[in-house]
Amino acid sequence: MPRDELRQPLRKRTLKQRLMARRPSLFSATAVSLVAAFLAGGAWLALTPHPLAGEPVVTAAIPPAVEVSTASTTPAPEEEPDLAFDNPEEVIDQSAV
Repeated sequence: MPRDELRQPLRKRTLKQRLMARRPSLFSATAVSLVAAFLAGGAWLALTPHPLAGEPVVTAAIPPAVEVSTASTTPAPEEEPDLAFDNPEEVIDQSAV
C-alpha cells in the first residue's frame, strides 16, 4: 500500500516548524514592500507643498537689445528755431478775416 498523506495520522509540530510554515514567501514580501513604497511616495507627493503647482512656468533667455543705426535713425541736424511761430495765437491768417 502506497504511503499517503491523507492516511497518515496528524503529528504535532514544534513552534519553529509552525512559524516557518507561516512565514511569507519572497514574492509576497516583495509585493508588500513595493506597495508600501508606492503608498509612502504618493503620501509624500500629496503632502509636500508646491508653490507653483498648476501654473505654467516658462523660462526664456532673452538677449539684450542691440542698438541699430541706419540712415533713418540718425538724429536730425539741429536747426535754428523759428521765432515767428512761438505763440500760435499771434500767428493769424489775415486773409481769413
